[in-house]
Amino acid sequence: SRELAVVRSWPVLVALLPEMTGLYVRLAMAVKALQRERASKLMNLDVVVSTIAHEIKQPLTVITTCTAVIENVLRKPPVDVDDVRLNLTDIASASQRIGETIDSLRGLFRNPQEGQRLVDMNELAREVLKALEAELSGNQIAVSTELDADLPRVLGHRGQLREVLVNIVQNAIDELARFHDRARALRVRTTYAQRNRISITIEDSGGGIAEDRLPNLFTASVTTKARGSGLGLNLCQMIVDRHNGQLSVSSDAGKGARFEINLPAQPAPAGATARGAPGPLKAEA
Repeated sequence: SRELAVVRSWPVLVALLPEMTGLYVRLAMAVKALQRERASKLMNLDVVVSTIAHEIKQPLTVITTCTAVIENVLRKPPVDVDDVRLNLTDIASASQRIGETIDSLRGLFRNPQEGQRLVDMNELAREVLKALEAELSGNQIAVSTELDADLPRVLGHRGQLREVLVNIVQNAIDELARFHDRARALRVRTTYAQRNRISITIEDSGGGIAEDRLPNLFTASVTTKARGSGLGLNLCQMIVDRHNGQLSVSSDAGKGARFEINLPAQPAPAGATARGAPGPLKAEA
């Protein structure tokens, strides 16, 4: 009878119920996982685009400024050819930096070993200070360097390491430009104080960083600037991590900030004279 059939079907329905419930739970979890993956991909894409925009903003500003200067010079004969040539050189350098920046950022998402070579961090520090010389002098910032003459090279991506130094020095310039009641000073120092490790220290005499902001300073979207995406230092942290290094910051409120980049040194070639204590510091203006 119909009633008997219903009674007989109950055990089957009861047995299937846990399976159906489990299937529903797994399906719901799969849907949520797909939604999280999609959101993560969109977030990563946004970070990449924002990072590129953040990194090329400064050289684009240089190009815009130099172009305006050249236009003004050409409107006022006789034309100062040297001034035009100087600004064209700055435009060429800024354009080259944009290309290097894009290549460097692309390298972050490829094989970490790709594009690596021996890098002289002393030479790179001088290059960065030279590239930002106009901003440093324009803001009356006194620069001092203490570069270890015996600093060993590091194995890494030159363009990426350059971006780390540019970001930190540029942040220091922006910070120092706010102050008119103190001497504006920037100090860059390289040392070989630890075995097989080198350090690059960048200090400024600005207002420092609040103690409660230090622990999260390298997190994306955290910035000490009134205007800023907060991606600069997060990108620096990512690059240094990819080079098996450490990036740290310390600050005394009101007395400036100190960033230290610690990187593994490339072992000396076989047959080279072993080093003991680090070599003397070479001070430069």
